[in-house]
Amino acid sequence: MIFERLPARMVGRGMSMVGALARIGAPVAAPGVGVAIGLFGVSPVLAAGAALYLAAVCLPAFGRAARGLERPPEPPEAVQRPDQLA
Repeated sequence: MIFERLPARMVGRGMSMVGALARIGAPVAAPGVGVAIGLFGVSPVLAAGAALYLAAVCLPAFGRAARGLERPPEPPEAVQRPDQLA
């Protein structure tokens, strides 16, 4: 989808931004997960993490973001001038 929505000259920047945002969660969430394991134990924290992951993967398919995923309209074909038809 990134390749369809971004202009060709912006694809590298868009992919870099997606990668950076995807990787920022590990160092930010690690201390919170450590505290949660200390308070609740490993099994409940793993179950909660699995539930959050499942929600993060499945909910966008049912939300309003999924309604805007139609393919963009094709660009109109080039219109030829009358003097170019021959």
